Amino acid sequence: MADKVGGFISKLQFNNGETVDISKNDIVVFVGPNNAGKSQSLKDIYALAQGPVQGTVITSIEITKNTPELIPLLDTLDTPKSESDYKECFIKSVGGHGPDWVNTVLEKYPDLDDPVYAEIKEFVSSMGI
Repeated sequence: MADKVGGFISKLQFNNGETVDISKNDIVVFVGPNNAGKSQSLKDIYALAQGPVQGTVITSIEITKNTPELIPLLDTLDTPKSESDYKECFIKSVGGHGPDWVNTVLEKYPDLDDPVYAEIKEFVSSMGI
């Protein structure tokens, strides 16, 4: 079975400096008496997964991302088949604002020195939108 896009926590570091390495598909169980820090550990993990914060019991986590093969993933996506499909996809990708909005943006910023912008401008011009 191929990996799906996602990841797992591969390391926990506690406030006393100890670390726990976790392998993919491991199950981790927190056991201890009342007020030992089990619930706080889960709260810290949740907060640290959102971004860098100062945890109370868990001071850092490492997340290992799954990197599935890109080609099979792309093959599952609906791709444009003709020039008009590309035009429709582009219009949708600019927020559904339509050709007038695209042309207004291109007219407002004609001299931006950005390779991506230049590529978009050339694409829009070639599509006649």
